Amino acid sequence: MLTLGCIQPVTKVDILKNVSVKNINSPTVEQLLGLNFLSDYNYGICVQGDDKKIKCWGKEFDSLVAREMTAFQTSEDVLGSHTIKKINILSGYGSCFIRNDDKVYCWGGGYMGDGTNLPNAVPREINTSGVLNGKTIKEIITGPGTCAIANDDLAYCWTEPALSGSSSTVADGMPVAVDTSGVLAGKTIKKLFSNTYFNFCALASDDQLYCWGRNFYYVLGNGGVANSPIPTAVSTAGVLNGKTIKTMAMSNSSACAIANDDLVYCWGKGASGTLGDGNSADSTIPVAVVATGALNGKTIKSIALAVNTACAIASDDLAYCWGVGFNNTPQAVDTSGVLNGKTIKAIKPLLTGFCAIASDDLVYCWGNGTNGVLGNGSDVTSYTPVAVDRSGVLSGKTIKSLHTSLYNACVVASDDHPYCWGKGDYGQLGNGSFVNSNVPVAVDSTGVIAGVSIKNIFVTEFNTFVLGTNNLLYGFGENSSYSLGNNSNLRAAIPVSLYTHTPSNEVFSDIDLKYIDGNGQVCVIRSNNNLYCGKSDKDVAYKFSFGAINVKEVTTPVQNYTKTSCALSTDGKAYCWGDGTSGALGNGSNVSSNTPVAVDTSGVLSGKVIKKIMTVDTSQFCALTTDGAYACWGTGYKGDGNFYGMSNIPVSPDMSGVLSGKTIKSVSLSSYYTFILASDDKVYSWGIPGAMLGNGTTLVFATTPVGVDFAGVLNGLTAKSLSSGSNTACIIASNDKAYCWGVNTDGMVGNGNNINATIPVAVSTAGVLNNKKILKLYTLNNHWCAIADDNKVYCWGYNNAGQLGNGTTTSSNIPVAVSTAGVLNGKIITSLKLAQDKTCAIDSEDKVYCWGNGIYGGLGNGAAASSTLPVAVSF
Repeated sequence: MLTLGCIQPVTKVDILKNVSVKNINSPTVEQLLGLNFLSDYNYGICVQGDDKKIKCWGKEFDSLVAREMTAFQTSEDVLGSHTIKKINILSGYGSCFIRNDDKVYCWGGGYMGDGTNLPNAVPREINTSGVLNGKTIKEIITGPGTCAIANDDLAYCWTEPALSGSSSTVADGMPVAVDTSGVLAGKTIKKLFSNTYFNFCALASDDQLYCWGRNFYYVLGNGGVANSPIPTAVSTAGVLNGKTIKTMAMSNSSACAIANDDLVYCWGKGASGTLGDGNSADSTIPVAVVATGALNGKTIKSIALAVNTACAIASDDLAYCWGVGFNNTPQAVDTSGVLNGKTIKAIKPLLTGFCAIASDDLVYCWGNGTNGVLGNGSDVTSYTPVAVDRSGVLSGKTIKSLHTSLYNACVVASDDHPYCWGKGDYGQLGNGSFVNSNVPVAVDSTGVIAGVSIKNIFVTEFNTFVLGTNNLLYGFGENSSYSLGNNSNLRAAIPVSLYTHTPSNEVFSDIDLKYIDGNGQVCVIRSNNNLYCGKSDKDVAYKFSFGAINVKEVTTPVQNYTKTSCALSTDGKAYCWGDGTSGALGNGSNVSSNTPVAVDTSGVLSGKVIKKIMTVDTSQFCALTTDGAYACWGTGYKGDGNFYGMSNIPVSPDMSGVLSGKTIKSVSLSSYYTFILASDDKVYSWGIPGAMLGNGTTLVFATTPVGVDFAGVLNGLTAKSLSSGSNTACIIASNDKAYCWGVNTDGMVGNGNNINATIPVAVSTAGVLNNKKILKLYTLNNHWCAIADDNKVYCWGYNNAGQLGNGTTTSSNIPVAVSTAGVLNGKIITSLKLAQDKTCAIDSEDKVYCWGNGIYGGLGNGAAASSTLPVAVSF
């Protein structure tokens, strides 16, 4: 016996369907026990037989044919025997470092350089098989994506493809070479700059600037208003004519450069005088910052940009600012108060303000004081410099380095310890709390950084990283996208270590593997009661031990926005772990947990034995019990009379109305709907307004169960099985025919038109299904397939890649026969698996066939090409 699972991209889907070979005579549709998506283009499929071996093919498994998965890496040599050579962290979502052997590792959310565009819970090496083959990385800079300078002195990026600096069409997040056929022809790259709005700029070997990405407020400086996927030259037709560039600074809405005349030129958003040219107009090309007045006779040494304001250190080592809080021309920062007699050594931007280290090695700030970011014990705005408080943890200390973000700041003090102030709601101050502080607080040093001297700090809006003199990295703050790189998604208010393990493998041989819903990963439960999940067997796996809990199966959301998982034990109890903020742990608390906690059984689940746990793409889990009860916990549509509610204990749907006196036989979930097959063999639903409710209404929320219409084509019939996709729901009725309802834009209802069906309609039997009985139904998103009593496959709906299997790419609003003229000739089909834009089948001899989208070898036939007709998977 084989069962099928798929890795595929997900839109809004229900719990996917997977029916094993031995269940061919069963009319029911079982819940997914297989895999989900990896990325928009990199498809993979896995099968598992009675021998428990798992065989996979497709991009993520580096195979165009099915090959056996024999082991998972449970850790890799990230930093176990290496150190961090260089690091740059800007956004705090996706971060990268260069290792001392010049390999690059990235972690967090966003673009990871591996082509998957999925979060990395631990640092993982970027893909170097393409444009980076044979090259090493010298410099790196991160934003929402990453760009780097390689040892050939050219730039390479992995970021949003349309803004990557390249016209390449490789998968999202794969490294691409920044285009050198245009303005960068014949030039090498000296330095890179970025902001957090997908803008990158390069200072090239000709000492000119070239920028690409979004052109928000004209930060590309090329005289245009459009985004540019490839480098464009910052205009030198005006004030920069004949000049070269020494350095630059960028905010999300403006940019400034210091030229070889040691003066400043700016472009972009001009509101509040940000460009310093004497007016407040935006400019698509550089304009000269006024060099008379306060700056008369002075040159500029460095510059920093905040939102709608800029400051520079001039040749007299004093600060001069323009924009918000100052004027549309440079003004001297006040030196009559706390800065009296002092000069400025370094200046760093806040949201709309600045902090500086003065010649006395202390810190002074000015600007908007929201969240206590000025550090002086007040949240009051002051454009006159104020001294950062030294009556507390900084008493008697001087400052070695200063690091800022929009709402918070940190310093390395003379004791080589980090101190922070400002916004702390995600724990980014590192002192064990989740509250703001308007005075410096000491980053906790009782844990992983005990005894570690700090040499650098990287401050972002939501988290903070400190680099020790041991060249190891520690982080604290927000972590929902694995930003801290510690193999967890739970935020941390004290430092945690970046994952630094050394290699080890867990071999899968002669053990009992349970193949489970992997939420975009290959997941197995070994007989040792440990869970292993990874993107492929060439990837580092997540290892999780259930301890004394004897686990039967694990359920994770199809779209795991909440990063919560639940397990069903062999004694019918539910255990959950992960993010508990939405109540998804079901234990009466909203506190997250890294270890399994028991779902509450003191209420509606008291005395019940759970037979199935299910979820879809929300922060809600639901359980069906052996006696026909049903309950949900977390945040979502529960059918209990609330529109969209949160409960951290299980809640039952309203059983006093249409479900009065009935028990529940099966459940099918969609993103916004729940469908119930009750003990009267009829279907009930609840959810948002829409045709999928099946009761003839489209404008009314169903906060409690409503009956799907059985007065029309279903009059006198009952339902044998129930399933739902992202837009439609279908049943096999007691007459062994299929009936569907819901959105019908691509013919998913199968009744011969493309009109939405607010009540069930009969799937057409006028053609290929004439006189046939339906045994099983399968769906994913916008196409449906059925196995009929002739053991052949019939499909309808969306057909962009040939997933209907009839030799065309034309969608069909009536069933069409999957071709049996080729490899399916004479075959008895026993099970199907529908993936994104493809369909796969198992026959009575346990042979596998696929059709549809074959990008990266997703059909398993040895070719990286799509097929509108079935092809045999090669084993």
